[in-house]
Amino acid sequence: MSCDPRGACRLPDARRAIHGAIVCCALWLLLVFCATASAACGLESAPLTDAEGDRVLDVAEMSILRDPGRQLTIDDVSSPDGTQGFTPLKGGLSLGFTTDAVWLKVCIRRAPEATPEWWLEFRGPYVDDVRLYSRRGEAGNWHESRAGDRYPVSKRELPYRTIVFPVSLRNAEPGVFYFRVVTSSTMSTAITAGTPRAFRIQAQKDLLLIGAMVGILLAMLMTHLANGLWTGQRVYLGFAGFTLIVLLAVLSGYGLVGQYLFPDSDWVAHAVLNTSIYLFYAAAMLTARRPLRLKEHFPWFDRLLPYLAGATALASLSTLFELSVYVMPWVRTSQIVFVVIGATAALKSLRQGHTYARWILLAYTGYAVPMLIGISRVLGLISWNINFEPTAPAVLEYALFLHFGVLTELREQAAKRQSAENEAESQRKLTSQEERLRGEQATFFAFVAHELRNPLGVLYTGLTNLRRSLAGTEHDARIERLNQAARRLGDLVDRHLDLQNLSQTDFKPCLATGQPEQPAQDALQAQRQLHAARHFEYAPPAAPLGPISMDAELVTLALSNLLDNAAKYAFEQSPIRLEIEPGPQSISYHVINDGPGLPPELGERAFKVFQRTQGEGREKGGFGIGLALASHVAAAHGGHLASRHANGQTRFTLTLPA
Repeated sequence: MSCDPRGACRLPDARRAIHGAIVCCALWLLLVFCATASAACGLESAPLTDAEGDRVLDVAEMSILRDPGRQLTIDDVSSPDGTQGFTPLKGGLSLGFTTDAVWLKVCIRRAPEATPEWWLEFRGPYVDDVRLYSRRGEAGNWHESRAGDRYPVSKRELPYRTIVFPVSLRNAEPGVFYFRVVTSSTMSTAITAGTPRAFRIQAQKDLLLIGAMVGILLAMLMTHLANGLWTGQRVYLGFAGFTLIVLLAVLSGYGLVGQYLFPDSDWVAHAVLNTSIYLFYAAAMLTARRPLRLKEHFPWFDRLLPYLAGATALASLSTLFELSVYVMPWVRTSQIVFVVIGATAALKSLRQGHTYARWILLAYTGYAVPMLIGISRVLGLISWNINFEPTAPAVLEYALFLHFGVLTELREQAAKRQSAENEAESQRKLTSQEERLRGEQATFFAFVAHELRNPLGVLYTGLTNLRRSLAGTEHDARIERLNQAARRLGDLVDRHLDLQNLSQTDFKPCLATGQPEQPAQDALQAQRQLHAARHFEYAPPAAPLGPISMDAELVTLALSNLLDNAAKYAFEQSPIRLEIEPGPQSISYHVINDGPGLPPELGERAFKVFQRTQGEGREKGGFGIGLALASHVAAAHGGHLASRHANGQTRFTLTLPA
């Protein structure tokens, strides 16, 4: 040190130079810090005010830095070099599923007259681990606050269902805060800044909306559960299970499971949320499978759907192994295909006249748009920074309209079933009444038939004696007509008695081995005598037939009635043909004629007694006994009688087992 003559001492030039350099460096660092803070804190954004209350932070307040290795610390990212790596966050936090650690730099400032106490909120409670770093104390050291669904609610600074951090803005200068976000769920949520009072007001509105949603779901759950237990229909119980899954997804999605049921757990709320989402997608596939009528509209997808639902349900196990971040994107993407197919199937059902499909179509239409937006945000395809999550209301809307659709379908099915039961009951009553009347008719005619036999015997004897005494006179033709009428009356009595005998439940034919041609020849001989004006043809089989087991007398009776019926109703001058057709295990007798045939509306009733039809034949009348008798003969042998009319030709086929 040296002093001048005035006594003033001067520092050496070297020491003065060192002091000047230190001061200059300090001033430079201060300027750099202030410039960096000003540039990164978004001074162009408007300051927070008490009147504003709640603001969704955007590109003006937030910037982002991704850390794929999850190795950066707060000191690394807050250093001058670290801050250079942040880029403005455009459109909010919508990164989809990622394994990266994400650093958010939030720079906010308040108006001079605004309150210094502000709360920063992550609207999505499903983010695993969120850490807020803020400078506190006189030393300005970094303070860490933790939250997230993998951190117990009871240990948070603000124990609330969503992720909320209190921060202080002591003056009008920008406040700088860093978030470190790590999650196995989707990294898509809005971040808001608001006063405690505005937060409480918004929380009340949110809880009111959530309460309404939960109330609707509980009402649906109790309705379906009561209907299922009362009626025993599994569709009600299945939809009750689906509603329970939706309720669980809504409660866990809004963070209520972690806040009220498991506040001290760092894993249960996280597992319940992811599992309920997987189960919701699986249950939605199975629950809508029947109302959508996928088996009719998309049979290939209907066969594939149970396997897709099972795979989706099993995918919930990925939560246990921390693999949901890889599995969930595929599951959510598959829902787009399911929604498109579901909406198409509902539209097809609606076009077919199923009114319940309107509700199903509304369910898928109303669910499609919010679902597509939500999935696009979840997958990081779009960035939409809004203070509202459309997924949960869309799920509720889907469940509610699907609920109405299922109830409407069940009501329609119940109405159809009741109508069918009423019709069946009416048919049973008519059948019972018909059977009763037929029984009374049969009893009456059996009585009449028995009572007519004695007078007929007397009439036959008298006519025989009269023919002998008046032989060779002009009365022969009249006596012959009286004799034919008596024979017809006797034949009618015999047919009815035979039919009554065949109708007995314990009737058994007298089976014996015989040639199948013999009953045909006997029947033709009898009918040629009865209908002398008719032309009967016989077509024997090409090769001799072996003997079969049959009651030859009954078969002759059946063929005689079929030939007699053809003679009555066939066109005049047309031949009546009898053919025998052997089969591998049966013998068929065909009676063929040219005639009008049986009316199609008669169906099987044509082979019942007292069923008649009028034709254009030369002889009309009868009680419809002939076809009924032939049908009973066929049934007694274990065969059947059938009729067919084509190209003006009527064919009756009596088939007997060989």
